[in-house]
Amino acid sequence: MPAIDPEEVQRRFDEAAKLGVTPCAWLPPEWARFEKSGKKFEDTPPDLPLFEAGGAEGEERVKKGQEIDKRAPDGPDCMPSDDQARKAWVSPFTDFTHVDDREFSRSDVDLISSALKVGDGYSHIKVGAELLEKNRDEVSEKLKKKDQRRFDQIINQLRGMTPGGGRVLAKIKEDLDDGPIAFEISEAIKGKPNEEKHFEDLKHALGLQDDALNNLSAVNRLKHIVGADTVGMKRLERVFEWVLYRTTELLRDLNDSAKKQEDEYTEARENYIEFLKDLDDHEPVLGRKRLDPCGGASKKSDGAKLRKSGYGITIKWTCLHPVIKDGRIIGARVICQWNPHSSSSGIGVH
Repeated sequence: MPAIDPEEVQRRFDEAAKLGVTPCAWLPPEWARFEKSGKKFEDTPPDLPLFEAGGAEGEERVKKGQEIDKRAPDGPDCMPSDDQARKAWVSPFTDFTHVDDREFSRSDVDLISSALKVGDGYSHIKVGAELLEKNRDEVSEKLKKKDQRRFDQIINQLRGMTPGGGRVLAKIKEDLDDGPIAFEISEAIKGKPNEEKHFEDLKHALGLQDDALNNLSAVNRLKHIVGADTVGMKRLERVFEWVLYRTTELLRDLNDSAKKQEDEYTEARENYIEFLKDLDDHEPVLGRKRLDPCGGASKKSDGAKLRKSGYGITIKWTCLHPVIKDGRIIGARVICQWNPHSSSSGIGVH
């Protein structure tokens, strides 16, 4: 590794300060320096061969990102979709709050674990709880009068909040007439090795839609509060996807502009620098620029390369460092620090 030149470090620090970006950011040289170097970017230290075949990967990432640009951003009440045909960027004004796993105390974990002990039959009877909750009125009518008054207590038992779930489910089955509900409760008591198939059988027997049994069990409710599947975490995941797409697109533009003249290179360089400023702007609402992660894209045209997303409002800091070989950007390391966790990726570019 070459020795560090203090004067070069100071020059880069001063340049970053002048441009209003973090001193840790990689900055493409101005045209005069770039042209003097033979229109080659300065190579970074040898890296893993991760990015050697990144061309197709980078091209596909940009293509998908440009497709998403042409859809209106998800509103504050939307759960981000993973379906590429429906995927959209999220509004910078949406709610990104979430509970990280590390924020859960040991007592919280112990409490949840005790409620979901397999020994209490929860893994098999939770389907019964969901079934009864979904069909509360119909089941209540068929239960004996004494059990009608205990319906909420029964549901609590089935959720594992109080003991005796297996026994009470068997008792309910006896009180129900023969039919699809009684049959499926019988199957729930027995337990099936394939729980996904069990859910499909339940939905088929009751004629329910695909999402009819979602969000009812204690496990699913917990997933909406903490972990990778929460709405807030899904939104951060979509922001990170946007960062990777824009990083790829703008670094590829720098590569392409190296073969052209000063105006094209300067435009690509300025777009990249404005992107860095956007990610580092933690109070975007104070500015005068319109916040639009889609860059004004439409069905007939791609979004502008120069755009203001407003996503800096949720990003604590960003580290974006290209991997350069033989004077050409072949990949990048990207890290977004949220609060308190981070997202990181190594991506192919060229």
